Amino acid sequence: MPPKPFPLPFGIGTDIIRISRICDIIAKDSPLPSRNSTSLLPFLRRVLTQREQTDFWRRFKNEATVWSDKKKPAAEYLAGRWAAKEAVIKAVRYRPLTLLQVEIHRYPPVHERSGVFALILDQPADTMSAKTSQLGGHGPPSSSDARLEDRMAGHPLADNLQERSQPGDSEEIGSQQTAGAPSDPADPLYGGVPYDQLEGQIARISISHDGDYATAFCLAHDVPMEGDVGGEAAARMP
Repeated sequence: MPPKPFPLPFGIGTDIIRISRICDIIAKDSPLPSRNSTSLLPFLRRVLTQREQTDFWRRFKNEATVWSDKKKPAAEYLAGRWAAKEAVIKAVRYRPLTLLQVEIHRYPPVHERSGVFALILDQPADTMSAKTSQLGGHGPPSSSDARLEDRMAGHPLADNLQERSQPGDSEEIGSQQTAGAPSDPADPLYGGVPYDQLEGQIARISISHDGDYATAFCLAHDVPMEGDVGGEAAARMP
């Protein structure tokens, strides 16, 4: 007799990202690179949706903040978000996901829960919409995009990022606004969309940082698949 299947309809996933590698990918050696000498903006467009980019710039205000303290705050944040998205992709087995089909957000202050959650989008996020012009992401790929490709060559993370960003594959330091940051830092969460109007499936996540590493764990709901007994993923036939 075969072993009994796992009794609950859950999927789990985990991932770990080295923060210093994020620093290497998004920055050159200059402590405060200009927009023309940084890979940050094309990196954001590949990893974060437009709503997440808005949240990123609300948090870090401008590029002076991003590159403060030897780049660590922004790199830690991005490493945690990337690890969380990869954990979600591993936990969700009933459909293939890309980085831009998963958003990582914080619960609103009035919500009964606190901390972060993952939103598995019903449709891929459109990061090239008209709103993306606020984030420096509107228009065709720029020379900075080409530099990002060059800088990522040979990185252990590079192939993973390229695959996950393609459809179809399974503390304020200063107040000056710069290109790439939204014009109104007082916008509400989720890129101006109320929490109760977000569309997608929520998954539980936990993000941790320790030294040079960011780790994430995801607990996601599973759905019935062909061959289930009684339509329950928990009773799936082996």
